[in-house]
Amino acid sequence: MKKIWWIYFLLLAPTLTEFLESGSLPDKPRDMITDVVMTIFMGIFILIIYRGRRRLILVSETDELTGLKNRHAFQKELASAVAKAHRLHITLSLAIIDIDQFKFINDSYGHHKGDQILAKIGKLLKDSVRSQIDICYRVGGDEFAILLPAIDLSGTEGIDRRIEALRDRGSELLEPYRTGLSVGVASLGDGESPDDLFKRADSRMYREKKAN
Repeated sequence: MKKIWWIYFLLLAPTLTEFLESGSLPDKPRDMITDVVMTIFMGIFILIIYRGRRRLILVSETDELTGLKNRHAFQKELASAVAKAHRLHITLSLAIIDIDQFKFINDSYGHHKGDQILAKIGKLLKDSVRSQIDICYRVGGDEFAILLPAIDLSGTEGIDRRIEALRDRGSELLEPYRTGLSVGVASLGDGESPDDLFKRADSRMYREKKAN
């Protein structure tokens, strides 16, 4: 948004420069009014384009069913978060969440009910994480992810507690369907790539799923 105001200022710069150099308003007030009106018009036009572009980006990176960010956003932001964690030497954790026996739910209760459950799990994830810090995604099907940047000295303080609470609330929500959530969590290691981190968290999730 700051860039928009800089552009707006640059559009108005010629009129301001003329005023500063001459020490007075233009001889023809009509010229000044025309410059100001055109500057305002161009500023509004640029602002509309900027907001439209932001809206398109938001739509393209949002999962329509759950309102969470989608796989495209996840891949982009995971890479950015990993690069930042390596650069600043901070801890980054990733949780992968999957609904157990989701195919059974779709087959037994219908896809409409399955969609309702996905939407409820999406809301559950958003309600279970730190607002404005942790980021939730639906990465595909019944699989979700949470990026968990560190904001404390130990790096992973509170993650286990939040994940356990997420499991418990997920079990309550899915109890009528005789299923629950499987969760795998991994913290970024030295030199690990985004794909390495994802594979470790995903592998832990599948190990838990098999044990359930």
